[in-house]
Amino acid sequence: MPTEKVLNLPLSGDEIIEIILRRIESRLRHDCFLAPAMTYNGFSYDLNMTVKFKDMMLGKETLIWDKHSEGDVEGSEGHPVTEKFESGDSPNGTRIEHDLPIPVQTQEGRRTVIRKRKFAKEDVA
Repeated sequence: MPTEKVLNLPLSGDEIIEIILRRIESRLRHDCFLAPAMTYNGFSYDLNMTVKFKDMMLGKETLIWDKHSEGDVEGSEGHPVTEKFESGDSPNGTRIEHDLPIPVQTQEGRRTVIRKRKFAKEDVA
């Protein structure tokens, strides 16, 4: 088995999107009003999210927003949920926390390659 070296490379745009979507999904799944057995004639949501970038983007940020309605939602009051998340300074720590693969450097013959490999949270404590 080739030896692998874990690399703490910066997060990619796809990884950031995946982490944000997993966090939003987790919040929605923990809302008791959105249990699988519950049904509604309609729903609406108002999303306003600012993503701030560190390091190379020199403090730039992007704003994501959307307003959406389905069915008859007149008179329905939403339950606003807010969450703030800070990824910290370790890209690999963020990857592990959100069950994403980690970049590792390995030798394949004479070539040095970078692959992504899943680690359990307790493997890289």
